[in-house]
Amino acid sequence: MFDLSVYIEKFDVRTFFKALEKEASIDLDWERLAAHRASGAGSVGALLADSMNGWHSPEKVNKYFGCFRLNFTLFGNVEIERINTLWQLRHSIVHTGGTLTLADAQKVKALKGYGDRKIAFNKNFIFEVARKFHPIVKTSTEGLGNNFKQRLVNGISDEDRQRIDKFFEVKSSVGVWLK
Repeated sequence: MFDLSVYIEKFDVRTFFKALEKEASIDLDWERLAAHRASGAGSVGALLADSMNGWHSPEKVNKYFGCFRLNFTLFGNVEIERINTLWQLRHSIVHTGGTLTLADAQKVKALKGYGDRKIAFNKNFIFEVARKFHPIVKTSTEGLGNNFKQRLVNGISDEDRQRIDKFFEVKSSVGVWLK
């Protein structure tokens, strides 16, 4: 999205980075930069995002995108709670061998009563995670896109407008989950 900010009317890069400095310590790591060689990334925004921490935190992501000053919040309280719950479960599967520790359970309201238990998922777990994320992705991406498009400069070419529309487009092989 940062790459497309050249099309936002009166977008001030200095103001953006001043706001972003309050939310993130941006340290462009040369090894991370080198990892993008020949990747076709070709994106200043991708390099910027890669140098920032906290993408697992929906609250932090809200703050990052708030720096664009588009008057849109990606995730509301319900989405934040859902994302935090799913992220904590992922953490417990990957880092504590499938045990939801008491300390980890206390980090998320929805998991407080499940500390010191093994996590056992049925065969539909991944399916359900994907289904629950679909509306969050659609609402946040399209909402942000609508606010972004309202701020476009005059005289933008049809090609650039199509590129922006495609960037904020949300599709799924299971389209019914997007509703």
